[in-house]
Amino acid sequence: MVESEYRLALILSLFFVIALFLLSYQHFKVRGGRAFGIMTILISILSVTSIAELLASDLTHKLFWRNIQQIPLYFVPITLFYIMSAFLKRDAKKTIRLVTLFSMIALVYVLLILTDPVHQLMRHDVYLVETGELMRVGVDATELNRLFSSGLTLLTFYLALTMLFKSLQARRSTKVQHWLIFTAIVLPLIHGIGTIFLDAFDNTPYAVSFSGGALALFYGLFRYRLMEIWPAASHLLYEHLNDGILVTDGNGEIIQVNQRMKRYLTPFVSDMKQASSGDDILKYFSRDVTLNRMMEAGERASEQIESDDHHHLTVEKLPIIERNEKLGYLWIVKDITDQFLKEEFLWKKATEDSLTGLYNRQFFFEQVEEKIASAESEQYCLLLLDIDFFKKVNDQYGHFTGDRVLEGFAKLMKASSETAGFVGRIGGEEFAVFIPDATDSAAGRIGDHIMKEMRENPFEDEKGRIFYCTVSIGGVVTNSISNIDQLYQLCDRNLYESKHNGRDRMTLEFKEAKKVVDKKA
Repeated sequence: MVESEYRLALILSLFFVIALFLLSYQHFKVRGGRAFGIMTILISILSVTSIAELLASDLTHKLFWRNIQQIPLYFVPITLFYIMSAFLKRDAKKTIRLVTLFSMIALVYVLLILTDPVHQLMRHDVYLVETGELMRVGVDATELNRLFSSGLTLLTFYLALTMLFKSLQARRSTKVQHWLIFTAIVLPLIHGIGTIFLDAFDNTPYAVSFSGGALALFYGLFRYRLMEIWPAASHLLYEHLNDGILVTDGNGEIIQVNQRMKRYLTPFVSDMKQASSGDDILKYFSRDVTLNRMMEAGERASEQIESDDHHHLTVEKLPIIERNEKLGYLWIVKDITDQFLKEEFLWKKATEDSLTGLYNRQFFFEQVEEKIASAESEQYCLLLLDIDFFKKVNDQYGHFTGDRVLEGFAKLMKASSETAGFVGRIGGEEFAVFIPDATDSAAGRIGDHIMKEMRENPFEDEKGRIFYCTVSIGGVVTNSISNIDQLYQLCDRNLYESKHNGRDRMTLEFKEAKKVVDKKA
């Protein structure tokens, strides 16, 4: 390298590092930001003193500037040690103690270098060395000098090896940050080793390799924000999310999975607790029908699943895309049990009778209308049922007992007809049964069974008194009446006929045949 090129490299590195310092100044509050600022100042000193050494006209002045260069050469690795320790979240007090110790050793070294003309403990001789067009100071170091230099080299080796292992073990989401710090450490180390074996390195200023390391750190600190929460606390953040999170790459390899995801999916995949980074997602998800179907689905998929202990979960699969390239998938599992129970409660409140648990009047007839609208030529049947003399039950045995009668009758109706149709409480002691696809015999058989069960099963009041109740029924079997009000009026008329003819009986009208059957079971 000619003298002009050497000077240009030093000047460029000086301006480059000053620019980095100015750009990073606004980010000094970021953890590691101030240490980076100190590092850029040290590299600037190295560049300036290296230029001054070249410009000096005699050995004495060149030696002075060479001595000043030792300050940044020894203190830059110490600042790198601090930045690395901060990134790895090492104990802050212990880090400060070690930085103080290393700084004291470096200060002793610098003081011995500056006072060497007096005691000559560090150098046997100094002289000018001509390399091409360059004239620089050459040094014949003592054993003590080599001892200090070895300590500095060992510290740099330690930093490089530590970051190498951490980079290899890092999660994919933080690998770039780890490798940037490793690069910042290893560039000066490569330069130092190269000067021993290659002349080309010997003719390259240290400021150049330090500047390259500063660029790597700048990009990491203020582009990836190395010292802020994401790199060091991402795992903690994952674990404290209320949702289960699992991230895979494009090949299905698990990159990250939190404990909540493992807990949510263990009821569906028994060994999900063992899932960890590096595993193939197929190893686990292929064992559950729903999860396997979601893996085979397109870019996006969403399902609701329920565990044996009645926990309701939503599973969502989302593609991770950056710059039109699919990097992998994000799986999110949410526990919606509370939401499900709330919605179920509101649904029951809107559709069910609060006392009996049967459909309420409005929802019952909405369901009837839907069934009639979807029926083609099939017959259907509507039965209206009324408990006989229910007012006397309330008057004689009390309203509490009356409610127990209503509840008991509701259970009896469900047991008798729910396999064939559905039931509802229309109001008071009046109930209804709707039977889709009803045959003449099926409609009559269900009505007969309800009357028989009601007649034969006694009730008991709070005082232990036993009594019996009966029920009257009016119904219509048809395939031609689509108007729900007309159908209801016909049933209500037939119910009136059953009561008028002595109660505890059923009046069933077959609309097509224009015939009415009045019977007592």
